Amino acid sequence: GSATRALAFGGFTALATAVGLAARRGPRPEVVLAMSPPITLGPAGWLVARSMRVPFVFNVQDVFPDVAVELGAITNPKVIAAASRLERFVYDHADAVTVLSDELAANVRAKLGPGRSPGKVRVIPNFVDTEAVTATPAGADSIAYVKSGDLWLSTPDGTRQHRVTTTGGYTDVTQADDGTLVGLH
Repeated sequence: GSATRALAFGGFTALATAVGLAARRGPRPEVVLAMSPPITLGPAGWLVARSMRVPFVFNVQDVFPDVAVELGAITNPKVIAAASRLERFVYDHADAVTVLSDELAANVRAKLGPGRSPGKVRVIPNFVDTEAVTATPAGADSIAYVKSGDLWLSTPDGTRQHRVTTTGGYTDVTQADDGTLVGLH
């Protein structure tokens, strides 16, 4: 449940902090990057970055505690308030905050403290280049493969082969259970 997850996040954060602080004996990094969730990695990353005198970048994959509250995973008002304070602390003390979308950027910028630059919040999407991926229907029992840079289908016994593309440049193909092909171009 939620308590087990909180303990796991706490243990992971403590370990990440200890390893990060121990790394001070090695080569100095150019930046410390921490990713959320869990939000608890934010203060850990900040502490390690400050101890090494390097910038701290916080990458937000999901806004916490907002999502946990919306899903009903966190309902205690004191826990919500503490998590929100922690979230604002991390955003305010990060040298840069990266997010996946414009919507997340607006959410984070709205939580920055007074005098904090909204320009430190940058959008770096996790995405698929839809021009590099082609989807096409195929029989669920067919075998998909790449030959000479094109996508091909074959019957399981190999008696029939069909060239699906003719443009070349494909390097990989995968086939869904319903037969849909997705090729990397």
